[in-house]
Amino acid sequence: MGPTVAEVVAGIIGPSEARPVGSGRPPMPAVEIIETLRFFLREGVQRRKLRVADGRASGSTLRRRLGRRGRQLLSTG
Repeated sequence: MGPTVAEVVAGIIGPSEARPVGSGRPPMPAVEIIETLRFFLREGVQRRKLRVADGRASGSTLRRRLGRRGRQLLSTG
């Protein structure tokens, strides 16, 4: 069986940033961020209403990770 759409997109956007040990919870895998984005777009819920669930990030995590990646893309390009 091949990779899921979320796995393909996660590979395109790249891995999460490295953080120093002991700086809070470990970063969520990019696949879970993509799954959260798909849920957000499909269900049409408000970002603030997104709660952490199995395989999904919170709305705040989604906002932070997408914002950070957007800034990275703008600064390189």
